[in-house]
Parts: sequence; C-alpha cells; structure tokens
Amino acid sequence: AEDDDVTATIDQVLAGVVSTIQGLSLTGVTSANVVSQIVGDDEEGAGPTVAGYPAVICTCNAGETSGEGTNLRDDWVYPVTVVILSAENRSQTTNRARNFQWRQSIKRAFHNKRLSGVSGGDSLPCRVSGGTIADRPRWLQNQQAQSMRIDVTIREVRT
Repeated sequence: AEDDDVTATIDQVLAGVVSTIQGLSLTGVTSANVVSQIVGDDEEGAGPTVAGYPAVICTCNAGETSGEGTNLRDDWVYPVTVVILSAENRSQTTNRARNFQWRQSIKRAFHNKRLSGVSGGDSLPCRVSGGTIADRPRWLQNQQAQSMRIDVTIREVRT
C-alpha cells in the first residue's frame, strides 16, 4: 500500500520550482499565478489554473529519466517545462523588456543551482535549456508564450 502521507518526489520538485519562481517577485506576476499543473497551459482545453495573465505554468509531463548515480543511489532527472504567459496585442515592443527579464531571472535562478525543498533525495545542480522565445500561434491570439526546460536531478536512495 502506498503511504498517502509521503509526497512523491515529482510533486516536491514541482513545488520547489514554483516556490523558487514565486520568490523572484517577477514584476506584475502574482504568486497565485505561478502554479504547477499535470497538463500544460492550454492542452486539450485544460486551461491554466490561474486568475489571468501574466502567469507562469510549471509542468513535468515529459516524465523522468534515469541518470548515472552511484553504487547506492540513483540519479533521476525531472524535466520541468516552465511556460511564461502574458496578454499582448501582437506588439513587437510592448512589454518586450519585461518579458525577457522574466525569462532571464528564471533561467538564472535555476541554472547550475540546486533545488531546495526536496526531501526525496539530494538535489544536484539544475540545467536549463531552450524552449520558445515566442510561440507564433499564441502571439497571433494576442498572447506571448515563452518556455524553457529545467532539468532537476535528484539523487535518490536505491530501494
């Protein structure tokens, strides 16, 4: 039987990413609009669980992969997709500096840094990789959507 009192590592990772981003106090983004979801921001009509834009949606829908580890511990990589959403009006300049600053702040908060708050194992330095700077279909719908991937590696005790 599963222990309902134990939070799965993947949930701890998502909570840690959300908490870190909330702590950045991104201009115009309320803490309530930085959330984690199982399904990404608008996939299959799920819609974001936020009260409007701007918002930051964190998902881990790609699934974890195993890394190298040690003789007694396994490294698991949890790929967290971070989507930054804001309402725009197809402008090439409105909020451009602010939106790029959000991206830069999030990237710097994670790259080569350990994620805190994960009791399921030891966090190794995170890696941040690309994604989209601007999602054209969303831009045509008067929204800006940026994304990036944060690979969070947790060294877990082998059981």
